[in-house]
Amino acid sequence: MVEYKVWIDDNGIIRCVVGGSHRKRDAQEVIDDIKKHSKEMGKARILLDICNIEESTSDARRVYVNFIKKESRILEKLALHGKKAMQRVMANFIIVASGCEKEVRYFRKEKEAL
Repeated sequence: MVEYKVWIDDNGIIRCVVGGSHRKRDAQEVIDDIKKHSKEMGKARILLDICNIEESTSDARRVYVNFIKKESRILEKLALHGKKAMQRVMANFIIVASGCEKEVRYFRKEKEAL
C-alpha cells in the first residue's frame, strides 16, 4: 500500500511525497490528486519526492508516463527527487518513456529540484 501526500506549497508548487510499495492503482490515486490541485493553477510546477518508495511496479511507472504524455500541456515543470539508485532508474525510465525530457528532470537533492 502506498503512502502519499499532495499539497500546494507557499511558492505555488504542487508537492507530492510518495512512500511504500507502489502499484498501478496507487500511482493512479497520486495522479488524480495532482490533477485536482493542478486545475487551480493553469500550468503546474510539480515536485514529486520518491525518496521513500520501497518498490514500484512497471504498471505504476506506466501510469506516470501516460500522465506526462497526455497532460504535458498542463506541466510547466516536473521534478522527480530521489536518493537511491533504484529511484534514479525508475525516474529515468519515466522521463525517457514520456518523451518530455525538457519538462521532466530527476534530482538527487530536494534543494536542486526546487
